[in-house]
Amino acid sequence: MSKTSSHQWLLMSVFGLFLLSGLAMILLMVFPGLIDLHSYKVYVLDQIESQLDETVEVSDISLSVFPGVQIELEHIALLDSENVMPAFSADRLVLNLRLLPLLRGEIVVKRVELDRPKINLRGERRGHLHFFDLHFFDLFPGVGDGGTPVTNVQWLSSSVREVAVRDGQIRFTPHGQSDGLSEIRIERVNTVITLPSDGTPLEFSVAGILPHDNGHAKINMTGTFSAQTIHSPVFAHSHVKYRLAGTTRISSLDLARLQPYLGTNDNRGLYGLGDFEGEMIVTIDPTSRQFSVQDVNLRLETVNLTGSVVFQQTNDKPWTFQSEVSTSPFDIRTALTVLSPRLDQTTFYNTVTEADVSGHARIVQASVSGALGMVSPSDIAVTAQVELESMRGRFGKGRVPFENVNASLILQDDTMELRSLTGRYGGAEVLNGIGIVTAMYDAADIDSTVTFRVPTAEFLDFFGEPGAPEEGADSMWGYESPTGGGRLTLEMAGSLHHHEVEFEGVFQSRGMGFYSAWAGLPVSKLVGQLNFSPSGVELSKVKGRIGRSRIRVNAQFAGDDSIIVLQSHADAKELVSLLLSKADLSPLSPDTLVRGTTLVNLRMERHADEAVIS
Repeated sequence: MSKTSSHQWLLMSVFGLFLLSGLAMILLMVFPGLIDLHSYKVYVLDQIESQLDETVEVSDISLSVFPGVQIELEHIALLDSENVMPAFSADRLVLNLRLLPLLRGEIVVKRVELDRPKINLRGERRGHLHFFDLHFFDLFPGVGDGGTPVTNVQWLSSSVREVAVRDGQIRFTPHGQSDGLSEIRIERVNTVITLPSDGTPLEFSVAGILPHDNGHAKINMTGTFSAQTIHSPVFAHSHVKYRLAGTTRISSLDLARLQPYLGTNDNRGLYGLGDFEGEMIVTIDPTSRQFSVQDVNLRLETVNLTGSVVFQQTNDKPWTFQSEVSTSPFDIRTALTVLSPRLDQTTFYNTVTEADVSGHARIVQASVSGALGMVSPSDIAVTAQVELESMRGRFGKGRVPFENVNASLILQDDTMELRSLTGRYGGAEVLNGIGIVTAMYDAADIDSTVTFRVPTAEFLDFFGEPGAPEEGADSMWGYESPTGGGRLTLEMAGSLHHHEVEFEGVFQSRGMGFYSAWAGLPVSKLVGQLNFSPSGVELSKVKGRIGRSRIRVNAQFAGDDSIIVLQSHADAKELVSLLLSKADLSPLSPDTLVRGTTLVNLRMERHADEAVIS
């Protein structure tokens, strides 16, 4: 019984398969006669043109029903507005259709295959490839008018479950022969877009290469795309908010290839290969557009940059961006190149770039008007707050080293304001600094005040060589065994570009001491104030000890003129020995007995070659 039943089921299964196969064969033979293929070809072309709102050229359209119903379009071309070159072309477009809707006269696509597509993006203005010349927002015709866009994205998301792009190409071409700008091509573009189910975001993955002289950059991006309909009382109709989120990785990117498009300086340019990685989020709605990159990691040959950046536009206002970026090590040349191409015209730029700076920089916040438009650098307005941390390097004619420098800067157009400054410069400790540089691209006018804690040796090095003077020399500033120090407040004003900077300052001694090679005596417990300016140097209320003698000094030095007023309770023996040595007389013999102190009031005036002592 059981055996017979098994044979019956087997016969029924075989018969069923033959029946289904027969029906399928009949359908394949009859189906082409049930529909007007020419009408369907016209209908398909009309549907595509209505979605793109452009005229589409197609060499051939074919319909097949096995193994699935699909429409194949060959050699598609979509010309741009000037008919110069196809804005879009592809060797083959295959639409896999659902059968039942097709029998009802409807086209419902479940899969799209695109072979060797080419997209040509062309700049509309001479000189730069404008960001909005690329017509990214043509895909979103309802954005900005408060309406509900009926876009290709929504059409696809309602029916298509997968889109596959193979061996594509994207080409960016400047307008005409724009200042020698070469085109940029992204080749071997392979893309897969899937929609798991209705109501879930599209999932996509994109891969391609960017050829350059040193090989090619590899581009990979994965993420999601969603379109959310929002009902708001602000608009008469509902509107759609688009959101794209994904991870982008670019390896071996040739920075020199992109430099002309960024409008950066040609002489101090960006060169070498870099690797980029970041999490990108793009949101678009009728009132705002936002593009952000989080967890940025840009690795260049000499610097590693990490941080985040957010670009945003509200209504028709200029684009702005906020950023927090850290670099390690800090490359001052790259920073100033990106900041402004015009800085290389000034001595300020050359002086700073020769400083061999390294460390960390962080852009706390910034805004740029017009930057995404790739406008002329002279039309870009910049406002930024920058934090410099652990900077080090060498600066100035003597290549004086500095280290552990921390600073806070405010940049606004051609003005740079120094809010705070600490660190070490040479042997001096920088306690604080404030200042401002205006007209950075022209005169680079500076007005700055910096306070230092200066050791005695560092201070005396400005006036003479350390150590005992050579025999026959008459330097008052030769010294040994320095101790103590003082506080220096330095003011700078003038033009960095025209080498017209004037220095003024005050040095306050805080118990300085050293061995004076000129006097042959130790100098100690010096306190007082030294004022200097372009007109001269002034010593006021200086007091201390030379050997066993107590002194008070007031002095003025201006060019070849000087006035020195000295009061001293001098040790008699030390005073006599000093006078004898400076008069080139024999020193006192060890047996000579000189005791006591003497009050000395000395005034020395020197004008040109005349000297008066009283």
